[in-house]
Amino acid sequence: TETKVKELKESILTQVGVLLEDSKTTPDLTEKLNKVKEEVGSMSVSKFNYHRLTQLKNGLILQPYTSSKEHTDQDVKH
Repeated sequence: TETKVKELKESILTQVGVLLEDSKTTPDLTEKLNKVKEEVGSMSVSKFNYHRLTQLKNGLILQPYTSSKEHTDQDVKH
């Protein structure tokens, strides 16, 4: 489980990093992505966090980045 959690965290942080690069002109999205990075980075290894990370990763894959005008607060899941 520890290896899987580490791999999920690395994958999510990479995806968030790419989104941050693309969102430099969108302060709201940048702030939310930075909060995600902080939360993911501070997660300990547990079954609960493994499932949370899996859901987050799936959400990042299934919801490709679009312009900020198309996003609402409901799009961001924690």
